[in-house]
Amino acid sequence: MRGIEQLSLGLILAMQLTLLASNSTSYEENVHYELTRFLAVSAGLEEDVAIEIARADQGTDDDPTTSPWSGYKAREMYHFVTAKRLSELRVEALSSCDTKTVGQFLHASEDSFAHENYGPLIGHFPDPTPDWAFWNLPKAMSMAKSKFFELAELEKTCQHFGKVGPKKWDEIAETVRKFLEL
Repeated sequence: MRGIEQLSLGLILAMQLTLLASNSTSYEENVHYELTRFLAVSAGLEEDVAIEIARADQGTDDDPTTSPWSGYKAREMYHFVTAKRLSELRVEALSSCDTKTVGQFLHASEDSFAHENYGPLIGHFPDPTPDWAFWNLPKAMSMAKSKFFELAELEKTCQHFGKVGPKKWDEIAETVRKFLEL
């Protein structure tokens, strides 16, 4: 019985350490809020729209109904998505021009990079490194570039989102890289 107790204690400790590590430097507010807001403004969206989208993006982790901790279905719908599901979210975001829907699409898109080759059953537990942007900088830069171009597309499609037009990726890429290295 003592071996089982030690194993249980070890698993609990590993889970707690994983949660601490993943919450401190993961694709949390640094990617889901701050980078989204910066990229949205750089893509030509109005500041207030950029903030709403960034809140919705981060809110996908924070909302009890869409949080990855709420269960398998939420992880499957927003955090460990298939290409088909991501395409559905994209179509919905572009057709609705609703900031919450756009934020949820962007969240799923970001996580599709970080969570590549992982599924919704257990995610990437017990390994927190997929959520660390600096851990795989080339992948994080690909995610950011993809997100920027999606936001630029939204700026064109959703007329009320912005009026300025997007910057060029090359103008912001170095700033994005430095941010993701943190």
